[in-house]
Amino acid sequence: MAKTDVGLTWDAAQGPEQVARLFRKHEADWQAATARLYRAAIIYVFDQIESHGDVGIQKARRVLLTSNSSEETVSRLREQVREQRRDAKRRRPRTATQKVKRFSRKDTEELLKQLAGSRSTWGRPAARWFIAGYLTGLRPGEWQTARMHVDERGGFQLLVKNAKNTNDRAHSEHRTLSLTRLRDDQLRIIRLHLITVHTYASTGHFQDLYDACRQLVRRKADAIWPKRSRHPSLYTARHMFAADAKAMFDQVIVAALMGHASAETAGQHYAPAWSGRGGLGVEPSQKDINAVLHRNPGFRRRSSNSAEDTRVEEFVSRRTPGSR
Repeated sequence: MAKTDVGLTWDAAQGPEQVARLFRKHEADWQAATARLYRAAIIYVFDQIESHGDVGIQKARRVLLTSNSSEETVSRLREQVREQRRDAKRRRPRTATQKVKRFSRKDTEELLKQLAGSRSTWGRPAARWFIAGYLTGLRPGEWQTARMHVDERGGFQLLVKNAKNTNDRAHSEHRTLSLTRLRDDQLRIIRLHLITVHTYASTGHFQDLYDACRQLVRRKADAIWPKRSRHPSLYTARHMFAADAKAMFDQVIVAALMGHASAETAGQHYAPAWSGRGGLGVEPSQKDINAVLHRNPGFRRRSSNSAEDTRVEEFVSRRTPGSR
């Protein structure tokens, strides 16, 4: 593996010292555990050669371990390697393992402050996207077809086409979120976000808007927290929503809110309930709750406390028959 990563054979290295120098050159490109494994393998080979009287091994060993340097220099070099490794991670394409699920209120406020104050064209749209995602729990891609309308009681609802419905991971084709508990300023953010998204989507440029906003979030996060290897994304807002929902409600209502077919999905793949703050301003429809129950026959609903039971009953009692 080391030979493949470095792209050099022992014979081509022209001696142990060059092998050691090549290791130091590429060390920052590997995960810490991988680098330790390679170092141990090289030291083992050095020990075998040294037993046969190779005089260059000691010098190579010093290069490999920097044992001829002061403790301060070694510490500095190790910090340089760690920083290079962080930089390498930031340059790689973002995957789920590199994105933050739990995000503190303080960090959220700092990120939104930097986005809103940015001179970039995408600063305010990105900030609104993050806030709207946290308020509603929508996936970033679900916004392009989402619609806000007024229900029969005069309250606002958000009709969302479930993104995972095509592979049978959604409880139904659509879900409906009641927005009656949101404040006017929160509703305004959602409206403005929908206007922006639909403007770009109507001309076939939704992906351009999404890419620009998510890249700005990434750049701002890198600038705010340069030593972190994991940063928030637009999807982090959905994780924060999930944590709050799980802190308030049982799995069935959480699944109805998030569009999941399985009542277990949020518990397995999203931020934990203990990182949530509660206080959600949206409600699922009774139709969506029934859809989750239908997809989970025999599922035993769990409640953590009587307060949660009360909130669940309040949600259900406010839903009229046939409402979405």
